[in-house]
Amino acid sequence: MNERDKPDIPELKPCRYCGGRAEIVKKRFTYFEPRPLILCHECGLTTREFETVEEAVSYWNN
Repeated sequence: MNERDKPDIPELKPCRYCGGRAEIVKKRFTYFEPRPLILCHECGLTTREFETVEEAVSYWNN
């Protein structure tokens, strides 16, 4: 897959507490479709689940 074919996913800022690398993950907490949340790989900080990836990224980056 080249750069043009990659989906347009907003960039995540580093974790506000430890500066670690963050990642968008989708977890299934209910019987519905998996929902996105953000996870810091260094300290384990996570957000709540969101309806869309864009909402999760916006929350994390602000």
